[in-house]
Amino acid sequence: MVADETTTSSATSPAALTVVEVLCRESWAAAPAGAGTPHTIDQITVHHSATRLDDNRDVVDHIRRYQRDHQQSRGWVDLAYHYVIDARGNVYEARSTDFVGDTSTNYDPTGHFLAMCDGNFEEQDVPEPQFDGLARLLAWGVHQYGLTVESISGHRDHAPTACPGQNLYEQVESGELARRVQAHLAVGPVERRLVCGAEAGRRIDAIQAGA
Repeated sequence: MVADETTTSSATSPAALTVVEVLCRESWAAAPAGAGTPHTIDQITVHHSATRLDDNRDVVDHIRRYQRDHQQSRGWVDLAYHYVIDARGNVYEARSTDFVGDTSTNYDPTGHFLAMCDGNFEEQDVPEPQFDGLARLLAWGVHQYGLTVESISGHRDHAPTACPGQNLYEQVESGELARRVQAHLAVGPVERRLVCGAEAGRRIDAIQAGA
């Protein structure tokens, strides 16, 4: 894979662009995914891991553990979610958005863009960098898939669950997340820059070192 891969929503001048940098799957040593079920994104759902992230240096280990659990214990084709956001606002590529995610609750995630913030937001506050990283990612999702901010919801809007945790869900329910997403969209089109190779390796090393 090339060192840097860019997915651009549309051509625009750099002055009118929001860039979302995403660490690709190889950066966190993702296991191969199984055969997924294709779908078309028509809404966005926010999740939390329900596992405390007290030290952001642990996030890569968390993501690997989530994938192992989802594939080996639950029998899913891959990590359930499409993207993961850590406490510092770093975004990680997980399951391809081309394929339906998974859930252990009783709703059908077909059509859902699944964004998961690592942490337990029943117990922890949402760090500002993580909240803004989520908002920037969702701005890209809204722009990329032709959605509106009204398409953003929390997991508990679809199933009996505490997810995405009260402290994060309050930001969804109040409209604050939608307002932050809209503020990024107001700048102009949103571009996803997929970071791979040596650059991604350096960033993962820095994250695990506490940067």
